[in-house]
Amino acid sequence: MKLYGIIFFTIIGIVLPTLGLYAQKTIQGYVYQDKYRAPLDSVLVYTQSGNMAKSDSTGAYHINIYPKDSIWFQFRDKITHKY
Repeated sequence: MKLYGIIFFTIIGIVLPTLGLYAQKTIQGYVYQDKYRAPLDSVLVYTQSGNMAKSDSTGAYHINIYPKDSIWFQFRDKITHKY
């Protein structure tokens, strides 16, 4: 009986975390300051599910999202609308 319990919890421990990863997608993009495409670094990117990313010196960011997730940006305490 103990063996079945160990096998059951091992399978649950492997399968459940992978189900969450299957639904994730990665969004990547760039953040620019103006129409001349000057890159902005240190822009915070948030998702409704709690993920966060920060743009680098080229303005690039990568963030994981889930289906029906919202995304928004923050720079110098100013926040955009959710997309």
